[in-house]
Amino acid sequence: MIDIPRLFKHDPLPEIDYRQISSFFYDQLIDAFIFLTTDLPVDWNNYPQNSARLKILSDKFVISKVNDALTLQCGRNEKEIIGNTLGHFYGKYFRENLDAWNNLIDHGEVFAEFTLLKKDGSPLWVEASYRFVKDDLKRTIGIIAVQ
Repeated sequence: MIDIPRLFKHDPLPEIDYRQISSFFYDQLIDAFIFLTTDLPVDWNNYPQNSARLKILSDKFVISKVNDALTLQCGRNEKEIIGNTLGHFYGKYFRENLDAWNNLIDHGEVFAEFTLLKKDGSPLWVEASYRFVKDDLKRTIGIIAVQ
């Protein structure tokens, strides 16, 4: 075995912050991403009526993170979007998307065409995929969407 001399002293490599890297890629995507969370896990079986389910979906799921593609689509900045409930984000178009919302509640995911309101008041039509994020007890704790 030959001992190879080192030309430079090598300090231990610094830790890589993969969250920083993933955030960089996430912000560069052309697809819009939306993450919604709720304060309390939702068991949809506790709400047998569609109207109660839709109210929970509309009022209890809050946008917690978006990427730049969504802000460009909607013509809004991140501060105008973060903190909105799903119902507030869709505004008057929430009711126009009822079939999709019912499918999301019934199946835990949906791919559909959605209509939402841009900042300037004009409608925006998007194809989107919404999926529930669930805890170990199969209760819904969030929603991830790509449009």
